[in-house]
Amino acid sequence: MSNVGLEQVSELIGGVVDLTGVSLTEQTVIGQDFALDSQDMLRVLSQIEAHYGFRFSVQDLVSLKTIGDVLRAIERNVAEGQPDA
Repeated sequence: MSNVGLEQVSELIGGVVDLTGVSLTEQTVIGQDFALDSQDMLRVLSQIEAHYGFRFSVQDLVSLKTIGDVLRAIERNVAEGQPDA
């Protein structure tokens, strides 16, 4: 990932939920490998959007299953230069 790092995304997620004892990888399943309810997920996504300056599409949102999915969605949106909307 060129502009998007696992460490940076882990920090953003860790700002919302407790990741003590959790080592995030691209294969980490969201909400299964660490506790994350729907409200926490919205806060995490909002933090990511604010940090990277884009909005996830509905298509992105339904496809986010793993941390790798999140990283790829961020990179794709950043590369496309999608404006805040």
